[in-house]
Amino acid sequence: MNILELVAGILAGLVMAAFFAACEGAFLALSSSPDASFAETARPQMSRVSLLLRRSDRLKHGIALGQLLAIVWVATMSYQAAWWVAGGRPGAGGFSVAVLVTAFLMLVFADMAPKSAAMERPAAWARTAGPLLVMWMLVTLPLTTLLAGLVSRSQRLLGPGRTEAPFLSEDARSIVAEASEKAELERDERQMITSIFSFGDTTVREVMTPRPDVVAVDIGADWSEVVRKVGEAEHSRVPVYRDELDAIVGVLHAKDLLPYVHGQDEPPMEISDLLWEPTFVPEAKKIDDLLREFQTEKTHLAIVVDEYGGTAGIVTLEDILEELVGDIQDENDREEPLVESLPDGELRLDGRLDFDDFNELTGSRFEAEEVETIGGLVARELGRVASGGEVVSIDDWTFRVEEVDGKRIVKVRARRESTGQENNEMDASI
Repeated sequence: MNILELVAGILAGLVMAAFFAACEGAFLALSSSPDASFAETARPQMSRVSLLLRRSDRLKHGIALGQLLAIVWVATMSYQAAWWVAGGRPGAGGFSVAVLVTAFLMLVFADMAPKSAAMERPAAWARTAGPLLVMWMLVTLPLTTLLAGLVSRSQRLLGPGRTEAPFLSEDARSIVAEASEKAELERDERQMITSIFSFGDTTVREVMTPRPDVVAVDIGADWSEVVRKVGEAEHSRVPVYRDELDAIVGVLHAKDLLPYVHGQDEPPMEISDLLWEPTFVPEAKKIDDLLREFQTEKTHLAIVVDEYGGTAGIVTLEDILEELVGDIQDENDREEPLVESLPDGELRLDGRLDFDDFNELTGSRFEAEEVETIGGLVARELGRVASGGEVVSIDDWTFRVEEVDGKRIVKVRARRESTGQENNEMDASI
């Protein structure tokens, strides 16, 4: 390598080290500004301190891993540069100078300066670095998990001690919320940043496609029915069951049907010849664990089972990634909004809307541990299977069932008995 390439390598390493130092500084600053209102704005399932600390450890290890790789890279490039300048193996003096210069550059430009700058405006830095940090954590997830396990074992061997992480405590969410109120963060940016913190606490049940929405194929269906069902599905992999949805026997890949659909080959006598082995996971499994399982087994879909062994739904790799980066739309998606603002000031809500998202959108504070959706919330208040036109009042909201499908609430209209200013603010957020 010539000297220009070596200098470029050193600069790249310094930039990488500076990035992770700034991340560390930002999280240190976030944890140093407590806000009592955090408990009111956080989602209930995200506020448990022990789980937040577990997530912060993984982020801490991810940042530490990035810093270590940057240091090793800069040290390697600097040694080669010293060799090039000396025209061979550098003497003790030349080597010492190279070490001192590298240490100075790393300390000032790749640690102190970026860390101090990020601590001055932690929310703004989080907005800039958040997407890159998300990708880094996904790529290094196996290594950071291994590091977390080694650190935990080392702590047990050395004896009890303080295990809390020095940053990324629950106060971080309050800083992100405050930055959003001050217009430093857009709503989608705030959601991405908070999703980093909540990722390790999110269960499969929260992101899965529920049973009523699952498109599946009976193993006894004729060929035209199979093609039609796969065409209706929103996923490229479709569960196949025997007699009932609780008896999943395999997964059918849409790509395996292409040769037969286009007439290149004769369709197989049995659909079972095309099936892949299904993966089953419990509802309570954490999505970060499932992501590692998907990576290991090289699969993209799992069947979610409830505590009684029945099929609760399906979860895909896309569902997990959307929890981090938001909805991923393609040309085949038929997007229907979960919330619509109507001219008369009412809201039309999809029954599947998570009532925690409704709370965030409207500033409400509904709490119901046994249900997760607006449809479930309305059904719980009714105390019976809902019919179209039925009305319930909860706090300062009135909900009217607009559409049902069998026993399921599909659409709800909601009106808030509030001032015009509150309604205008709510409309602006939709």
